[in-house]
Amino acid sequence: MQKKSRAKKYAGALFAIALEEGNEKQTGKELMSLSSTTAGSGQLSAALVNPMYDLKERQELGEAICERLECSPGVRRFLEVLVETRDVALLPDISGSYSLMEDEHEGRLHVVLEAPWEPDGETERKIKEKLHGLTGKEIILNYKVNSDLMGGIVLRVGNTILDSSIKSQLERVQEKIVEGVM
Repeated sequence: MQKKSRAKKYAGALFAIALEEGNEKQTGKELMSLSSTTAGSGQLSAALVNPMYDLKERQELGEAICERLECSPGVRRFLEVLVETRDVALLPDISGSYSLMEDEHEGRLHVVLEAPWEPDGETERKIKEKLHGLTGKEIILNYKVNSDLMGGIVLRVGNTILDSSIKSQLERVQEKIVEGVM
């Protein structure tokens, strides 16, 4: 959990700077590109934190990566700090946290729709409309097919779960029956 907390702090600091400079979208794109580049090559990520290389060599490698990816000075400096603190491995979590902050700032909300079927366009539209009416935010739906549900849906919005599945309704009925018997 400490890893996620540090990643959120890094993302928050970078987002605040990018927001102040008015380039939060570009910074987000560069951060995602940097994250996928380092995560895609275990050797590259390992070299950026390996104490066998002195700090100057690791920072030169980071600068070369940023040069190749055409990163802005702010993102270059950010990678330099991550190399210095040996927190490069946090880049995927930092990028994810940054993306959530960007979505929050832009009024977007990610919702996971879990159902025994993939919804058709009309059902998707109705769910988005209803959630938009409740939250006032643009809804981005992601689907997860779960055949164990039998019917109904489960919506996950951050840490909140709205469960109207038949499976959970049957479990509640079963609990009431067991409570009544005992």
